[in-house]
Amino acid sequence: YRPQDLTALARFEWFEMDYRSHMMPNQMDGMKIAHASGVSLRGLSLALALATVTALVGSWLSCLHIFYTHGALTANVNTWYAAMGRGGYDLLQNRLNNPTMTDVPRVYAALVGAGVTAALTALRARLVWWPFHPIGYVVANTFTMDWLWFPTLLGWLCKALTLRYGGVRLFRAALPFFIGLAVGDIVVSALWTLLFLLMNIPGYRTFPI
Repeated sequence: YRPQDLTALARFEWFEMDYRSHMMPNQMDGMKIAHASGVSLRGLSLALALATVTALVGSWLSCLHIFYTHGALTANVNTWYAAMGRGGYDLLQNRLNNPTMTDVPRVYAALVGAGVTAALTALRARLVWWPFHPIGYVVANTFTMDWLWFPTLLGWLCKALTLRYGGVRLFRAALPFFIGLAVGDIVVSALWTLLFLLMNIPGYRTFPI
C-alpha cells in the first residue's frame, strides 16, 4: 500500500477496532421483534433514530466532562478511552516508519479461515443434524469468549436437552423463560448502574465486556 492508502485506511479504524459498538445487529433484532409482535416499524425506526442521536450527543458530552474534570490521561480515568482516538494513527505511524512486505502466511491463514467458514455455512444449510455454526468458528479465538464461553455452552446444552427430550413443543414453551433470563440480567445490571449514579457512589462492573 502507498502512504496515501494507509492514511485513508487509518480513518476507518474507529469502527473496525471494536465490533461491540456496531448498532446494526441490535437494530435488526429490534425490528425483527417488532415485526413479530405487530409493533409499527415506522415508529420503531423513529425511536431508534432519536435514541441514536441522544446517545451520540450524551456520550460526547459525558466524555468531555470526565476528561476535563478528572484528566483524560490520569489514573482517575481509564486511558483506553483516550487511547482509542489515536490508536489507528499510532498504527499508521509505525507502518510508515517501519514498512514491511506482505505477510504471506497471514494471507494464507485468512484464505483458509474464509474457506472453513464457507464450508461450515454450506454444511449447516444442507444438513439438519450438523451441530457446528460458522459464527462459533469465527468468535472462538476472540477475547470475548474468555468471559462468554460458559454461558454460551450452558445455553447450547439447555437447548439441546430441551429439543432432545421435549421436542419443538417444549422448546417453544420454554423459550420465554430463557429470554426472560437474558433480559432480566440486562435490566438488573442497568438498574444497579442507575442506582450508583443517583447515589453518587462507586459501583462495580456488572457486564463482563
